Amino acid sequence: MAVTYECAAAERTASDVATGRLVRRILVPLAKMRCTRMALGAASTALEVFGGNGYMEDWPMARQLRDAQCHTIWEGTENILCIDVRRAMRGEQAHLALLARMEQALDTAAGHKVLATTVDTVAGALADARTAASYLESASDDIALLQSRRFAELLADASEGALLVEQAAWALDRDGDARKAAIARRFASRHLATPVLRGITDPDRMVLDLFEPLVRYGQLEDSDLAA
Repeated sequence: MAVTYECAAAERTASDVATGRLVRRILVPLAKMRCTRMALGAASTALEVFGGNGYMEDWPMARQLRDAQCHTIWEGTENILCIDVRRAMRGEQAHLALLARMEQALDTAAGHKVLATTVDTVAGALADARTAASYLESASDDIALLQSRRFAELLADASEGALLVEQAAWALDRDGDARKAAIARRFASRHLATPVLRGITDPDRMVLDLFEPLVRYGQLEDSDLAA
């Protein structure tokens, strides 16, 4: 949702129309790649919730799953979208505008201690994306194409993390609500950090202790995330 809304707003919120267009140029295929894949997983999980009934044709979930699979194909498969990201980089240097936009998003978190660790994690991912982009620019075509999917996934993850930090800072500034800060922290730890033992020994109890406000949009205080 974060990257989808950014695609819609980029040209209106950028410092100039040209910069906003470049952000949209590379972020649209990233958003399509990420959102359609997540939708397919969500539809599959929803079908499982209904058990055997979810699989039967006289229930709507079977069709939902088929439609979700169609979204990963329609208007470009994921591999085509990764090639389009590469095309935007090579032809227009659009990734530079996107990385600058994400760094701007992280700057909004200044002064929010509750976001400090998350900002460091996202900033590390953005630095990795910048380094990877430089490497791919000088790599041979076969290597660049081989790694295009991995790079697109990294760029999508880093962009999502930065936008979630920006939304979290906005919610803290406006309402003193730390719910989005919790979401940003959770996303960064799951998608951008490298957990020890795949996170099995991680003592973080966020999804247990804060489950209700997280899934039902309840308000949280900074102190709820102090640990």
